Amino acid sequence: MQHFANEFAQKWVKINIDNMNADEIKLLVRIACYFEKKEEENI
Repeated sequence: MQHFANEFAQKWVKINIDNMNADEIKLLVRIACYFEKKEEENI
């Protein structure tokens, strides 16, 4: 999870796995994936 937070998701959101609960992390992962998909659709 730390690798995902530092590499992929960092482009869109900040995930702090030590200070966030599972629901917060899931929401931020979904947001990061959504924005990445939108960016890929525009290319």
